[in-house]
Amino acid sequence: LFGEDYICIGFYNERRAREEVIPEKVPEEWKGIFEELEGEGIKCMYGKWLKGGRARIILVDSKEFESKKVNEIKTEHWIKYRIDSLFAGEDYNEPVAWGYAVGKLVEKIGSFPFIAHFHEWLSGSALLYLSERIPNLPSVFTTHATFFARVIGASVEDVKRLKEEEIERKAKELGIIAKHQMEKICAQKAKVVTTVSDITKI
Repeated sequence: LFGEDYICIGFYNERRAREEVIPEKVPEEWKGIFEELEGEGIKCMYGKWLKGGRARIILVDSKEFESKKVNEIKTEHWIKYRIDSLFAGEDYNEPVAWGYAVGKLVEKIGSFPFIAHFHEWLSGSALLYLSERIPNLPSVFTTHATFFARVIGASVEDVKRLKEEEIERKAKELGIIAKHQMEKICAQKAKVVTTVSDITKI
């Protein structure tokens, strides 16, 4: 169904990896890369994704990397993009460190030009990492619903009536400012932005 040039990348979860992925021998050209990344605390598992049409998949375990680097990553994002993550919790820290680790992986295994497709703010850190290092990378950012609207449960029309500063203030009050700002900067940095519905695209 999918060609050898199509590669999925996801979070490593031991149970789901056991149930959904057939482990395979790491391609020879990636062995050194996987070993190099493991030295940084980024562990990669390679195989075929059963629920994804047996597409090639790399699962990334970045917990060790996160424990060492997440504050540096958040500082970098503040300096470059003004993403306010000072009080962000684990539900922000984990995907941001994971995304950064994925960016490092893609940078090493990718044979440019290639297209990189990122889903939701959860993978945004990878998009930002790669947009800095491969400026001409064809990138697609897909959001299923804006994070801000999803949290407040507002209609599209209600959100459209809010000024940007009102959204920022409300996002900060709700403790979702980092996620909101990550999503916003990703939509600005991606070459193409897509949504899954006519409602979201408004």
